Amino acid sequence: MRRRIARVSVAVTALAILLFGVPLAIAAVLLVRSTLVNELERTALAASGQVNPSLGEGDALELPAPPPGGELGVYDPAGDRVAGTGPSRADDVATAALGGATRDVERGGQVLVAVPIRDAEQVVGALRVTSAPRVSWLRIAQVLGAMIAGAALAIAVAWAVASRASRRLAAPLEEIARVSARHADGDLAARAPTSGIPETDEVAEAVNSAAVTVSEVLARERSFSAEASHQLRTPLTRVRWGLEAALAEGDLRPAVEEAVREVAALDEGVTALLELARPTSAREHTDLSALIEDLAHSHRGPLAAANRPLSLDVPAGRWVAAIAPGAARHVVQVLLENADRHGAGQVTVRLRDAAGTDATSSTIALDVLDEGTFAAPWPDAAASTGPGIGLPLAVRLADDAGGRLVLASRDPTTVTLLVPRPGDVQVR
Repeated sequence: MRRRIARVSVAVTALAILLFGVPLAIAAVLLVRSTLVNELERTALAASGQVNPSLGEGDALELPAPPPGGELGVYDPAGDRVAGTGPSRADDVATAALGGATRDVERGGQVLVAVPIRDAEQVVGALRVTSAPRVSWLRIAQVLGAMIAGAALAIAVAWAVASRASRRLAAPLEEIARVSARHADGDLAARAPTSGIPETDEVAEAVNSAAVTVSEVLARERSFSAEASHQLRTPLTRVRWGLEAALAEGDLRPAVEEAVREVAALDEGVTALLELARPTSAREHTDLSALIEDLAHSHRGPLAAANRPLSLDVPAGRWVAAIAPGAARHVVQVLLENADRHGAGQVTVRLRDAAGTDATSSTIALDVLDEGTFAAPWPDAAASTGPGIGLPLAVRLADDAGGRLVLASRDPTTVTLLVPRPGDVQVR
C-alpha cells in the first residue's frame, strides 16, 4: 500500500510537470534564440556605427572583435566582403541586408544576423555577424538541462513527501490488520489504537466494537456452559441416586414421583438458562400478577403441608414488566423454593410500585417475604455459586433482564425483584 500511494503521488507530479513543462520548454527555447538574436543585432548595430560610410575608400576598416567563435564582416553594395571575416561573397542574409532589410536566420545551431549600413537613407553596405557554431543548441541544452534537473528534484521531493504520507496513512491500517489477526488468534482484549485520521479511526472503532461484541457473546456462552453444568448436574445426580435407592428397596413409586418433580425443576432450569443465553435485545413482556397466581397455585400445597400459609398481595392495576416470561418464572420460582426450604412462617408475595403503592411507576417491585432469617452471603451477578437452589442464577437472570434482585431485609427475609415497565429504562 505504501508503495502504491508513493507511486501514484509521483505519477501525478510527473503528469503535472509534463503538462506545464512542455509548453515552458518550448517558450524557453524560443526565448534562448530570441536572446541570442538580440545579442547579435546589438553587436552588428554597434559595429555598423563604427564603419565609415565610404567603406574606408582604400583605408583598412577598424572593426570590433566578432563574438567568440563567430564571424563579423562588412560587404559593399556589389556583395564583396571588404573587411572582417565571413564568406568572400555576400550570402542570402547579407544580400537581404544590402537590400535594406535586417535579417536573422538559424542554421545548424548557428545564428546569422545582417544589418544594412546607411548613409543619408541610402544603403552603402551590409554588416554580417554570426554566433559560434552550435551555440544556440548549447544554450538550449543548458536551459533544458536546468529544467530537467528541477523536474527531477520536484519528483524526488514528491516521492519523499508521498513516502512519509503513505507511512502515516498505512501504519494505522497495518496496526488494525495486526490487531484483527490477534482477534482471529483468540486475543479479544487487543484494541486498535486511534491515529488522528478520521477514516482510519472509524475502521479502528468498528474493529474494537466488533471485538467487544464477540467478547460479550463468548462470555455469555461460557457463562451458559458453566451455569448449565452447575444447574443440571445436581438434579440429575439426585434423580439417579433416588432411582438407584428405589431399585435397591423395591419401592419405585415414591422415587418416580420425586424424579418427575426433579425433571420438572430441571426443565425450568434449562428454560432459565436459555433465557440467560439470549441477547438482552430479545426481551419480552410478562404479566407478573398472572405469573404469581400460577406459581402460588403449585406452592400452596407443599407450604400448607408444613403449616405455612402463602399470602398474595397484588393491588389492582396492570403489572406488566419488561422481562422474558421464562426468566421471570424461574426467578420467582427460585424465591418461593428458597422460602419453602430455608425460610420459616408465612410466605408473602407482594407486587408494588418501587416508589410507592400505585401501579403507575416506571419500576415494579416484586417482594417475596417469610418470617425466617437470611444468614448466608448474598450472591452478585458474577457469582456462579451461592446459597439456596439456583439463587446465583436468579440474580444473573434478573440482571440480564434489565432488572435487579436484591436482599431487602435479612430478618425477616425479604427478597425483592426490581424490573422496569415496558418502554422504560433499565433498573441499575
